[in-house]
Amino acid sequence: MFRRCFLVSLTVLALVAGQPFGMLSGDSGLAVFSAVAAEPRCSVCGKRISGRYIKDNSGRMFCSKACYERTLPKCAVCGRPAKFSSGGEHFCSEKCQQSKWPRCSHCGKRSNGGVKRGTGRKFLCSECAALPRCFSCGMPGDFGRFADGRHICKACNRTSVNDLAAARDIAEEVRALMREKLGLGTDNPIEYSLVPQDELKGKTTHEAQGIELGLYRFEQMVESTTTTTTFLGKTESRTDEEVKGESHKIYFLFGIPENRFREVAAHELAHDWMQKFYPQIDDLKVKEGWAEFVASRVNILYGRPEMNMRMQENPDPIYGEGFRMFKKISESPDPKALFKFMERENEKQR
Repeated sequence: MFRRCFLVSLTVLALVAGQPFGMLSGDSGLAVFSAVAAEPRCSVCGKRISGRYIKDNSGRMFCSKACYERTLPKCAVCGRPAKFSSGGEHFCSEKCQQSKWPRCSHCGKRSNGGVKRGTGRKFLCSECAALPRCFSCGMPGDFGRFADGRHICKACNRTSVNDLAAARDIAEEVRALMREKLGLGTDNPIEYSLVPQDELKGKTTHEAQGIELGLYRFEQMVESTTTTTTFLGKTESRTDEEVKGESHKIYFLFGIPENRFREVAAHELAHDWMQKFYPQIDDLKVKEGWAEFVASRVNILYGRPEMNMRMQENPDPIYGEGFRMFKKISESPDPKALFKFMERENEKQR
């Protein structure tokens, strides 16, 4: 912060008994004098001063207001002499200061208060930040509202997946990419469904921060047979179980935009892969952390690494911490570190 050192108006001064007479101009740290005994030189232009001159609180003398203002910090916007400072920058007026404020990505107005939200951390002014959020990206969802109460923004609505055939095509596209580029794939016959929020929530067995966008469910049809035998007056019973069938289902929340849908599909397909190769793992942090990690790799394959910021910053102790755990393991110099970790987890929970 610097002190404003200019005169609002020059005070008319008189000589008293042949001596210089000075007067402070408010709290500016300046004094206006009349030179009588000696002719000082201007600290800026070097000219001899005759008559009135300006003196700042450091003792420097100036022949005119113009010379004095040349020593002031310059406005960060227009270059004129600054009158105040804010945020480490100098400004000559509120207009220039406001021109440096960020522009709201939603309404377009400049504001010195707001938040950053969504993919790419877009700036929102306080008013727009208070609007209902889009269920997918977190930006103002004032474009429309689904029957289940979710709001959606214009950008997300443009590519929202509301058709089961389209959902199946995108999911299978992601599945093929995971098999080809990541070496992760199964031949399980997966049944896909698009469902509203209430139905998806009703099928979920654990709570997560935010809204559920997808769910993988594996079920086995098991037939139990109990055999009872009696020998020498002693009765024994034995129960045998036989797996008669399996089902693999993935439920998607309808209305998810395509880019986010691919991420969700990768997450749920990662569960399908883990169920086949490491079926004993039951630790939610491991299961969800792995699924988020795979989804982050798929985002990168689609050229959308910025979508992974959500995972990296997610405070959820299962999804967020699980993702960061797998990311750290993946940075090990051992290329098999991830699979060694899951082998240990699978054996641990047998």
